[in-house]
Amino acid sequence: MEELLDTKNWVSNYADYLYHIALFKTNNQSEAEDLVQNTFLAAFKNKDSFRGNCSEKTWLTNILNNKIIDYYRKKKFEKPFSSYISETDDEFGNHFFDSHNFGRWINKISPNYISNNADHTVISKDFSAAMEKCLEKMPQRLKSIFLAKYFDETETKSICSQYEISDANFWVIIFRAKTIFRTCLEKNEII
Repeated sequence: MEELLDTKNWVSNYADYLYHIALFKTNNQSEAEDLVQNTFLAAFKNKDSFRGNCSEKTWLTNILNNKIIDYYRKKKFEKPFSSYISETDDEFGNHFFDSHNFGRWINKISPNYISNNADHTVISKDFSAAMEKCLEKMPQRLKSIFLAKYFDETETKSICSQYEISDANFWVIIFRAKTIFRTCLEKNEII
């Protein structure tokens, strides 16, 4: 239903918005540009499938999100999630656990480190800037799944299927991403 779509104005209306999403999720300018371009191409090729059940912007965003998932699937062959998890076991443990004290939390980290509720934090420009800075520092493989879970609010089962990971790997990745994210926010004195 081409009359529902304003294909001639996609670039002017949505390119910056889609680019920001792609850059946020990939942290790579050239990849973000390619993903947006591929989104427009795919949308144009499939414009007849648009039914008008959502806005044009939402439809394009969904296509972009699928392109981002494909991007990470292709990267999966470079290094599987399970090998990333096993390779980071020592590094992760050294930052948060005391190996001399039977693997307990390091004293300066509270036992409720991850479970503390941060909802009381007021969303401000400072918080947003720190959040983006912390997400930029997060390893890409953790970041993509963390964003899918907490920013896109994608169901766990769907994320596991999309990224072709097991449920156990998903929860390890989420735990590590949340820990890294919270540590970064604490270092920036946000929480």
